[in-house]
Amino acid sequence: MGLPEYIPFLSSLPIGALIAYKLTSKLNAMPLLRKRYFSIIWGSAVAFSLLQGIKGSYYKLTGLENNGLQWRYSEENNTKYNFTQELDNSPFYSLFVKKD
Repeated sequence: MGLPEYIPFLSSLPIGALIAYKLTSKLNAMPLLRKRYFSIIWGSAVAFSLLQGIKGSYYKLTGLENNGLQWRYSEENNTKYNFTQELDNSPFYSLFVKKD
């Protein structure tokens, strides 16, 4: 994971703490409830940012988003490997093939 995947998580730590502090600042008379609500709000912000980082990585790995990788030469192509050729020639596979 590169820096773009860490940015949502790293930015949510202070921003989530500020939002949680602001939302729980009126609960001065109930410190245990304030602590519980702060933990829930801040934990939700961190969990959401982790989800966004994972989603961004998934989009880059599946090709839905540009991942920044470029070909060195324009004529480079992926060579596809035929996995079924070895399977068709194996004696074990011939046991399951319907013979005409």
